[in-house]
Amino acid sequence: MQVVILPSLQTKAELINGEWVINGQKIWTSTAQYAHMMFCLVRTEPDASKHAGISYLLIPMDTPGIEIRPLVDMTLKAGFNEVFFTDVKIPETNIVGSRGEGWAVANATLGHERGSLAPPDAIMSRLNMLLELMQQETLDGKPLSDDSIYRDRLMKIQAKVMAFQSHALRILSAKLNPGQDVKIGKMIQKYVGTELRHELEGLAIDVMVKLESCTRIVRI
Repeated sequence: MQVVILPSLQTKAELINGEWVINGQKIWTSTAQYAHMMFCLVRTEPDASKHAGISYLLIPMDTPGIEIRPLVDMTLKAGFNEVFFTDVKIPETNIVGSRGEGWAVANATLGHERGSLAPPDAIMSRLNMLLELMQQETLDGKPLSDDSIYRDRLMKIQAKVMAFQSHALRILSAKLNPGQDVKIGKMIQKYVGTELRHELEGLAIDVMVKLESCTRIVRI
């Protein structure tokens, strides 16, 4: 669940006889169908202010009362799921932090999660794969990497990827030094990493279309 809509969440948990009893649903749960454990932000203090009434619970996925419904996308894959809770019971100790501290815990964990969604090594790997493709495939007997238009686009993306790697290393260095807040840097990493993936994949699509178009012309 996105932090921006957390204050209005309706999934609730009541502490009854040493157990949290959870009812409600959580949407956009990544790979829930494979997970053994999940975290969930629930409302435990209904009379508190919206931010203060949230707690952070850890829930084993084999707990009775859990139903997972895959959200199938246009590729017929289900990376996300809806998870429904009907009188799901977990131990009282399965709480991270204290009651009502879920907002703070969620912001702390998301600060690290954002950066992990845009790993610099994966983006560099995509760049190298595209570079190899452009060097191997030829048009009119010359590597596609010799085409000034495509080479210019590739070099601009390469410069951005290298800057992105430097930023990621700076974030890593900051994490190793106590007292340095990296949450904003991680947000930047996720945003820039997502944009770079779009640029790389866009160029890859254009390259494949160019190669396929030329192949068809030759065949005709």
